[in-house]
Amino acid sequence: MKKILIMFMGMMILASSAFATVTTLSYVSPEDVSITRLESNRQTLTDAANSVDGSLIQSGSIVITALIDDARTDVRWNEGFSDWVYTGLVVPTTSATLTATTTSGTAYVSGTRVEKDATAKLYTASKWTFVDLSSDGVYTYTETAIAASDPAITADSVRLSRVSSDTTQVFAVRDDRLTAITLGSEQENYQRENFTISVVTPDAITLSPGIIYNGTTRIIKTADTDLNLATAGDWATSGGSRANSTKGYVVVNTSGTQYKLSTTDPTLTDTSGNTDGELRYSVIDSVNWRVLDWFWMDAIGSGNITEESYGAWRDNALPEEIIQVVNIQNGVPDGSTGNGTNVPNDNTVPTWAEVYNFTALDTSIVPTNANNTLRIDVVVSLCPDSAASIAYGIWQDPSGTDEALCIGSSYNASSTFADTKTLTYYMTAGTTDATIFKIAAGTIGGADDVNLNSITAHAAKFGESLISSVTITEIKQGV
Repeated sequence: MKKILIMFMGMMILASSAFATVTTLSYVSPEDVSITRLESNRQTLTDAANSVDGSLIQSGSIVITALIDDARTDVRWNEGFSDWVYTGLVVPTTSATLTATTTSGTAYVSGTRVEKDATAKLYTASKWTFVDLSSDGVYTYTETAIAASDPAITADSVRLSRVSSDTTQVFAVRDDRLTAITLGSEQENYQRENFTISVVTPDAITLSPGIIYNGTTRIIKTADTDLNLATAGDWATSGGSRANSTKGYVVVNTSGTQYKLSTTDPTLTDTSGNTDGELRYSVIDSVNWRVLDWFWMDAIGSGNITEESYGAWRDNALPEEIIQVVNIQNGVPDGSTGNGTNVPNDNTVPTWAEVYNFTALDTSIVPTNANNTLRIDVVVSLCPDSAASIAYGIWQDPSGTDEALCIGSSYNASSTFADTKTLTYYMTAGTTDATIFKIAAGTIGGADDVNLNSITAHAAKFGESLISSVTITEIKQGV
């Protein structure tokens, strides 16, 4: 009977330690120990045990090592992220004595969140002392001779600092903390989040917040940054680099503390010095600045930015990924005046002097990589002043007798109906400077006017909803 009573008392103690409210019948005298009372208490305790949920588990009563790996947060953190210091855990740079205090702080070591109070240490004279912190929250101090090689980091620990002492004091501290999460060797290839620019005025840029990596440093920007072409301090190079007909970049330094303008072209794919692949880094004064965006300074004034001449720098483009798209569409009637619109009906390539340029469709693009592919799609609604054959095509930065990149031709049987015509042309960009593609047309073997978005004598049709357009798509190299 005593064994039964002890068993039930143990069960009641366990139930109370889990914060369950369990009421059982008491045992005061031997007569109270009856089958009825024992069964009542047994049923009460059984029901209470079966109704226990997670909210009744006492805080700290289950250690994380008692869980399976799938349920352990420390295992997930350790597998997904590097060891790093979230805040604090700094040894002051100098101390007037051999005693220095590591500040309070928090670190993640082997997936475990370690929170430490400020900790003082009396350092040995004339030594280098390496300070490591373990996942159990224990400091390890490894001493070496001055100028000796760095010892291995203590097992299951993260290195915080190297403390240098002379005979009387701590005189220097090297900060060895890793203060940002890294995701492995490919983290700098990941697509960045946001970090886009907008042009406020022809010389003013606003850079939006975002997240990106410079090497292994994760950079988080939470507010807009305003940059001005006319402000020397806004340039990564001293004195500024504003210039006419020049490509510029918005860049961020290795620690994410400076956002600047630059005209230094990117030459590296990563901070290890590789050059094969997407060029993401400009080397300025021996520092790897990560390129965020590009812009083009035209020939106006000291070099201005137009609404069509800037864009986001794309990272980690897939083999067929679109880098940027530039589009112009226009429904305003336009057309030749009869001069320079006579395309010979022979086997020569039509030249710029033989056609009429529809200036409303002039389209400028600044390729991000000279090796990338440009796809140019043209849709034009054309009509001659009389029934005639028409040649229409694409020219790049043309003048004089420059030949067309490509030509299309068709016969229009009427001067009262506009015919919609299309062209698609692929080419290697060949440049990272601004380049203009122009659309032009002329009658073949004649001198009739050619009308855009209109019929004879440039008469409007369909309320200017007859749209012509040019779309230029930059596609990653290799496509």
